[in-house]
Parts: sequence; structure tokens; C-alpha cells
Amino acid sequence: MKNLKKLNRNTLKTIKGGNSTDIGYCPDNQTYIPCDELCPNGRNPLCAIQA
Repeated sequence: MKNLKKLNRNTLKTIKGGNSTDIGYCPDNQTYIPCDELCPNGRNPLCAIQA
């Protein structure tokens, strides 16, 4: 367990085979941005969970 590294969204998409960036919603300023970016307040946007 010590040797596990944290994966970011881009790495996970590459492993999973995804290539397009999903669009997420920032509730603080009510805008839509790509899920691999952060909202202006520094939090992650609300994105759909893909199974």
C-alpha cells in the first residue's frame, strides 16, 4: 500500500481509454468548464460520474 501513487484525472482517462474532456458545472459562479480544470474558487467542478 505504501507504493501506490495518486492518479490525476488525465492519467485515469488515459488508462480508461477516454479522450474527450467532460464538461462540469461550477455552482459558485454558475458556469460550465472542462472537468480537468478548477472552478474560480479552487474547487473541482460538478461532473458526471462515468461507470
